Amino acid sequence: MFYLLEDSNKLDEVGAYPQNEKLYHQDKIDSWRLENTPKLLSNKFIEFEGSKMPDFIMRPKARKTDMLTSGPIFREMGIYMSSYFKDQIVKLKLPEHKFYSINVYTSNKKSLLGNYFYFHPIINESVIDFKNSIFVHQDIIGNNKEKLTFSNNEEFSQRYDAILEENTTDTIKPLILEIYPKFKALDLFFISSFIPQFIVSEFFLKMIKETKISGCMVQECNFIS
Repeated sequence: MFYLLEDSNKLDEVGAYPQNEKLYHQDKIDSWRLENTPKLLSNKFIEFEGSKMPDFIMRPKARKTDMLTSGPIFREMGIYMSSYFKDQIVKLKLPEHKFYSINVYTSNKKSLLGNYFYFHPIINESVIDFKNSIFVHQDIIGNNKEKLTFSNNEEFSQRYDAILEENTTDTIKPLILEIYPKFKALDLFFISSFIPQFIVSEFFLKMIKETKISGCMVQECNFIS
């Protein structure tokens, strides 16, 4: 069994969602100033101006957790985590990755909240075996329009773009997703062909529960075969 790993949006846990002040306000996104701001997880490591990961400024009501929420751009490329979370995750089977040290401050930037890292995995090849996977075209309320199959990621992307061009509220979702064995052997990998998702193993789930990692949510991923 595999699971979807997501950042928590429970206000009684995180205080404010997202917790990051800079990405909460759209006009402040430019302050992150990536060399290239990719839509999805990059297949190369991120290069920041000055080679420094920008500071993470917490919103006034946000609470400190092991996994921090940042809003859509950076969440789709990696995971903000405490040094405690990092110490646990490095014991697992991971894809190629890099940890960027980052300063996390309170909203007034008067207090440093501890050692944090930005975990950024990269995957240079397709995770999905498209020839053995089945998808469905759905409307905004989840009604199935038609089943779809693809030979590769290029076919998928072309059809996905065509569907969005015709109706921006429609989408493609997986019914059966076949993952190549080398990725099934990992405790964490990333799927970026449709809605970006971090997928984790049962062993990863067990680690989260036993070590009481805060700030994350895990739900069953029943479409992976």
